[in-house]
Amino acid sequence: MERKVSVITPFYNALPFLRQSAESVLSQSLREIELILVDDGSNDGSGELADILAKQDARVRVLHQPNRGVSAARNAGLAAASGEYIGFVDADDYVSVPMYETLYALAKQHGADIVTAGLTAVDAGGETHHTEPPPYPAGKALDRDGILALVPSMHRSGCFQYIWRGLFSNRLIRDNTIRFDEEIAIGEDTLFCMHCYLTAARAVSSENTDYHYRLNPAGAMKAKYKPLLQRSLEKQYLTKKALCERYAPEQLEAWRADCARYNLT
Repeated sequence: MERKVSVITPFYNALPFLRQSAESVLSQSLREIELILVDDGSNDGSGELADILAKQDARVRVLHQPNRGVSAARNAGLAAASGEYIGFVDADDYVSVPMYETLYALAKQHGADIVTAGLTAVDAGGETHHTEPPPYPAGKALDRDGILALVPSMHRSGCFQYIWRGLFSNRLIRDNTIRFDEEIAIGEDTLFCMHCYLTAARAVSSENTDYHYRLNPAGAMKAKYKPLLQRSLEKQYLTKKALCERYAPEQLEAWRADCARYNLT
């Protein structure tokens, strides 16, 4: 079967949520899909659950690796992905049935390298807290000039945030050797998005809010990765600056001003 979309889900000790997350992907109305579950050294039984899911559905592939962090896990998934487009779902989140069919159709309609959408924030009990629209106007495709025009407001608008609310062309990722920085524990997804956008020919957004982001007060930002915050922020800044200098040098001063306003207010 042709794989239109490969969905990558990295996980570490995600037993309470993994089945719901995986089944939400496998229940998509878009059937030409593969789910790549990357076990990052789990020891709570979630790795074994992933293997069971793979036996139940041939569209599931499981990769097991020693604990190396979420960026390394996503990179392993990227190396294995065969789909025309790539999506990401965190193991404690889930997606509604039409999400990938809607986004894939929009990508094909506009010949877009990237499709981004909104999101729905929910608590652990499934109660909706709020929905967020896409970060730039929906429906109208952006060409290179339109994409570069986003750079001076990338921090304030959040237009390059959240890998999991959209689709990225696998060809774009491979041709530009785009990967997650395995030395950055926080904000690695923004760098990935920024690199994708700055090398994309066309991008489009959707009002779709079918991605359900679970509000988790015990999540990584509040626990495991907080001591790594300063080092990650320093490298983030240097990498963003280098990307801006390489792909949008004419926007560099406006980018600096936006970054300063964002971090100082």
